[in-house]
Amino acid sequence: MIGYELNYSSVEKVCWALAWVTKRLRHYMQALPIKLVSRLDPIRFLFQRTILSPHLAKWMMMISEYDITYTVQKSIKESIVVDFLADQPITIDDDDEEMVFPDDEIMNVQSEAWKLMFDGASGKQGYGIGILLIDHVGTHNPTSVKLSYSVTNNEAEYEACIVGIKLANEKRISRLKVIGDSNLVISQANGDWQVKGGNLKPYHSFLMRLIAKFESIVFIHAPRSQNRSVDALTTLAAMTQIPEGIKIKPLKIQQRCSRIYEKLVFANTNISSKPWFEPIQSYIERGEYPAHFQKKERRALHQFATSYVVVEECLYRRSFDGQNMLCVDQAESTTIMEEVHVGNCGSHMNGMSLAKKVLRLDYVWQNLEHDCIGFIKKCH
Repeated sequence: MIGYELNYSSVEKVCWALAWVTKRLRHYMQALPIKLVSRLDPIRFLFQRTILSPHLAKWMMMISEYDITYTVQKSIKESIVVDFLADQPITIDDDDEEMVFPDDEIMNVQSEAWKLMFDGASGKQGYGIGILLIDHVGTHNPTSVKLSYSVTNNEAEYEACIVGIKLANEKRISRLKVIGDSNLVISQANGDWQVKGGNLKPYHSFLMRLIAKFESIVFIHAPRSQNRSVDALTTLAAMTQIPEGIKIKPLKIQQRCSRIYEKLVFANTNISSKPWFEPIQSYIERGEYPAHFQKKERRALHQFATSYVVVEECLYRRSFDGQNMLCVDQAESTTIMEEVHVGNCGSHMNGMSLAKKVLRLDYVWQNLEHDCIGFIKKCH
C-alpha cells in the first residue's frame, strides 16, 4: 500500500486487500466457490449493507462477481502464511504499477492426466493394433486399426503406441499416461533399454519427437491380464478381412440387461389394448380362461384370483388388512403417479415411498414399485 492508501481504516484495508486478491486470482476464483476467513466481523456485514462509502462500494462491486462465503475464524493455523506475508511486505519498483504473478495468464489448469492403453498383434491371421484412450472422467474411446502391410510383433507394438500418442496430441492433451504390455517398447521409451534393432530405430526416433510435444508423459508397463480390452481390439483388427470397395461402419457394442424374449413379451403386452387384469376379471365374472392357457396355468390363475373381487364391474385386490385396492391400467397408473408425486400435495419423494403412498391410497397395478422408481428418475 502506498500514499493515501496507508490512511485507510482497518476494515477498508481488508476490503482493499480482498479486491486486490480477486483481481489477481480471477481465473481461480471464477471456477471455484471461495470461503473468506477473517478476524474482523464487520466484513460479514459489508456483504449485506446497501449504503457504503465510495471506496467500499467500488470494492464490494468487484467482489460480488464471485461466489464468496464469509466464515468465522476458529483457528489461526491456516492463516500463519497470510499473516507473515502481511507483516513482511515486499517493495515494488516505481516503474511497475503492481506486482505480477508468474502464472497470471493461466486460464485453465488440467489437473488429471489421460490414460492411453495400446497393444499390437502380428500373426498368420493378419496384423492389427488396438488403442484405448481414457479421459479423466472415465470415458473410454476405443480404436481398432487393420494393418495391410506385414510387421513384426515389436513393430506392431510401436505402431500402436505411436498412433495412440498422435491421437492424444490431436486432442491437445498435455498430460498422458501410456500403459502397455510390451516390456520392450515401455523400457526403450523410458530410456532403460537401448534400441539395437535397425527396424525399430525409426520408430523410436519418431516416438521421441512425439513425446517432446507433451507437458508430462509417463510410460507404465502392465501385465497382459490388465490389458485385455485393448488385446481384444487388436485381435479383432488382425482377424478381420476387409475386401476392397467395401465400406464398414464403426463397431457398436451394446449392453443388454435382460433376455431378449423378456423384451418381446413386454412389447407385446404394451401393444395389447386390454389391461393386465383382464384375464383375472374375466375368470371371476364368467369363469373363463384365456384360450392359450394350459392346465398348469389355469390352476395358477384360479389360486391367484382368490385375492381379487369384482364390485360394480371394477376389479379390486384385497390387501392384508382387508382393504380393497382398485386395479388400474397403464394410463391410469401414470396419472396417479403424477398426482401423488408432483401434484398439489406432492412432496417429490423417492420411488419406494411413492409406491407405498400409492398403496395407502388403495390403488394397485402390475410392477408397481418398478414403475414408481422409473417415474421419479424422469422427474425434473
